[in-house]
Amino acid sequence: MPRKRILAPKTLMALRTALEQEQARLRTTLERVQRDLQAMAEAHGEENGYGTHLADVSSETHQQEVLLAERQSLETALVQVQEALERMDAGTYGYCVDCGEPIPLARLRAMPTALRDIQCQRAYESKAQVSPAPSPLGRFPKPLVTPEPEGRPTTPSEEK
Repeated sequence: MPRKRILAPKTLMALRTALEQEQARLRTTLERVQRDLQAMAEAHGEENGYGTHLADVSSETHQQEVLLAERQSLETALVQVQEALERMDAGTYGYCVDCGEPIPLARLRAMPTALRDIQCQRAYESKAQVSPAPSPLGRFPKPLVTPEPEGRPTTPSEEK
């Protein structure tokens, strides 16, 4: 049985336009981050290491880590946008991937890449945040070997 259409064509087109604009923004920002990373790599390759202060190296490393994290975040967001556009093309956009029910329009306007309605999203997040299994030794396991107490250091005059 075909699904009941939940989004008016005009609404769907507005959401598609928003997704396409976000896709263009993400691509532009990703290109900038890639250029910045490339420039850092080229600058680092030109340095011979002499006269470079440790704080400068640390700062550059931090900047590179920030850019790498930003790149990963942008790539993830870009994939989410592309998948939302693919769902639009397939006619499955706007339906929860877990329960199949329509995702409310307010949620889609706030988050056009939404995969789930709010109830299924909460259930998904609670499953993803399952705490690790407790240690078989208990919460605060005792050490397997009791360390020997260290004696007081002796001075050369005490050793005689």
